[in-house]
Amino acid sequence: MITNLEEYLKPNPWLRPPRPTPELWAPPEPSRGLRDVPLVSRGSSHGHIVLDDCWLDFESRLERNVALSFLARPDTARVVEQTPRVVYRDDDGEWHEHVFDLYVTRRDGVKSAVFVKPSALLRPAHRRMLELIAAQMSPQIAQMVLIVTEKKLDRAALYNAELIQEVGRDPDPDDDAAIAGLISGMTGPLKIDDLVEASGLHGYGFRAVVRAIAAGKVRLTKLGMIDRSAVIERVPE
Repeated sequence: MITNLEEYLKPNPWLRPPRPTPELWAPPEPSRGLRDVPLVSRGSSHGHIVLDDCWLDFESRLERNVALSFLARPDTARVVEQTPRVVYRDDDGEWHEHVFDLYVTRRDGVKSAVFVKPSALLRPAHRRMLELIAAQMSPQIAQMVLIVTEKKLDRAALYNAELIQEVGRDPDPDDDAAIAGLISGMTGPLKIDDLVEASGLHGYGFRAVVRAIAAGKVRLTKLGMIDRSAVIERVPE
C-alpha cells in the first residue's frame, strides 16, 4: 500500500522501458468490406478497429463485439465486415440484394455469412429472408448463415475477446517463446498464475499466456473470464 509521495513516485520495477519507435510506419490496409460504413451517425455507434493490419468498420457496438468474439476463437482465420453481397428471390418472386454484416472464414475453410441484429429488433421477416438466402446462396460463397444477437455474447466471452484483441496488438516473441516452453512441459491442468510465476515475467507473462490461448495452444478448462486464477490445459496437437 502506498503511504507517501516518495513511494508513489518510485519507478515500477516490473514495467519495461518503452520500445524504440520505428522510423517508418505502415498504415493499415483499407477495409476488405464491399460496402462503406459512414463513420458519422446520430443513432448508433459507428467506428473502426484494426485487425490483422486492416481496417474493420462497424455500424454498431454489437457488430464490433461480435467481430471481436469471432476473432477470439482459435479456429477463426479471418473476419470481414459488410460482406458478402448476395441476390435472392423472395416469396413473391421478386429479386432483392442483401449485404451481410460479417463474413467469417474458419481455418478449415468453412465460411459463414453473419447477420447481426439486437434481439429486440429481430423480426420474423428477417428470419424468412435468411432462410431464402440460405436456400439460394451458392455454397462456394458460404456454407452457413448465422444470426447473432447480444444474447449470444455473455459477459465473460466479451471480456475475453477484448483482452485477446488488446494483448495481440503488442506481441513479444521472447515472452511468447518463454511461455511456449513452459506449456510444452505441462502434464495437466494448471492455473495461469502458476505459469506466470514460473516464467518470472509478471504481467508480461500473463499477456503471453493470453496470446497462447488465442493461438489455440492452451484452453480454459471451463468457461469463464481469462484471469490469473483461471485454469488452463494444453490443447492436443
